Amino acid sequence: IKSRINKLLLHSVMIKVKNQDNIFRINVLGYSGVDISSKIKNIVKIFFKQKDFKIMSSQVISSLVHTSPKVIGVWLIYRNKYFYNSSYIELNCTSLNECYDQALNLFSSRYKINKKHIIIIKTKILSTDEIKKMSILQYKSMSLKLPLFRNMLNNRSI
Repeated sequence: IKSRINKLLLHSVMIKVKNQDNIFRINVLGYSGVDISSKIKNIVKIFFKQKDFKIMSSQVISSLVHTSPKVIGVWLIYRNKYFYNSSYIELNCTSLNECYDQALNLFSSRYKINKKHIIIIKTKILSTDEIKKMSILQYKSMSLKLPLFRNMLNNRSI
């Protein structure tokens, strides 16, 4: 998996569909030219209900930025109907903002609590010795890299 993730590229492909006057631009993530052409073929079949199309041009826009996830411990207090509860969770995140969003969404959906009733007291990036959950320790031992699409899209206007 690691070797395939490192070669993931964003391609911009210009196509002309039969029986249409317009030229369409489609951005596709793929590993190679064969992978891109099969994805374009599926897109044209689904959206245009056509099998005949012509690829006008194809170019690689950029390779993706990779980052490894961090394990972040979150201590928080949430208010139920009549009382307060404290809780501790460990999350796999790439940044603190993503960790806050995951924690708020997790508790608001699991306990049916409004987000304004959740208070995050403390966050800490955990080392391997400090992790308590065995499921997170499994992923920490693997060399997993995640592609971040938003960093690339924010830097370039597509």
